[in-house]
Amino acid sequence: MTNKQIKEGNRLITQFMDWELIQTKDELKAWVFKHKETGNAILLDDRNPYDKKFWNKDSVLEFDKSWNDLMTVVVKIEEMDYGIKMCRKVVEVYVDSTKEVILKTKELSRFESLFKAVVEFINWYNANKK
Repeated sequence: MTNKQIKEGNRLITQFMDWELIQTKDELKAWVFKHKETGNAILLDDRNPYDKKFWNKDSVLEFDKSWNDLMTVVVKIEEMDYGIKMCRKVVEVYVDSTKEVILKTKELSRFESLFKAVVEFINWYNANKK
């Protein structure tokens, strides 16, 4: 997946999980993710405070970096009575500069495969929910 696809996937998952980025009054933790229904908050990492000035309403949780975070999404999907099936082989199709069609097979890690499957499920779910 490209960096753009990963960022879009993280944004999609953040919305699916009902988390929103809100600003607090505390300058040290200027932004937190808050669950819309429960009100639970996740404080953003304070290890690099210089990054905080770049956070904005378009920021997302980084589900592509943590098994624990991604598994919370899988649990929510399973609680909705759906399942996730991972495919570790990905075939990419593209046309090169000579206008020839190229098929490229790539083996994904288990984590990459799960992240991709979750994003594909959420896209399907959003398109088909009533």
